[in-house]
Amino acid sequence: MKIAAGTVLVLYALMAVGCGEQAESETSKQRFKQSGGWTRGESAYYILTDTETDCKYLEVENGSGYGITALLDANGEPVCNKSAQRSNGK
Repeated sequence: MKIAAGTVLVLYALMAVGCGEQAESETSKQRFKQSGGWTRGESAYYILTDTETDCKYLEVENGSGYGITALLDANGEPVCNKSAQRSNGK
């Protein structure tokens, strides 16, 4: 009986710690902002913007996984706000 009660107590403590960490991360500023989105077949496409560098990324999700890559302009350069990079010291 004491072992079962101890196990339940440990499980409750672990759940409380896990919930506390989740609540903290939800209130902190998110690094990436998702904008736009479209679907084609079973795939979904989104544009992600890095809030620190203002660089843009393409995210693709489908039934078996997802991928992310830098969004490139016609010259093959990453699509970034150059003034945001200079103000961040990059």
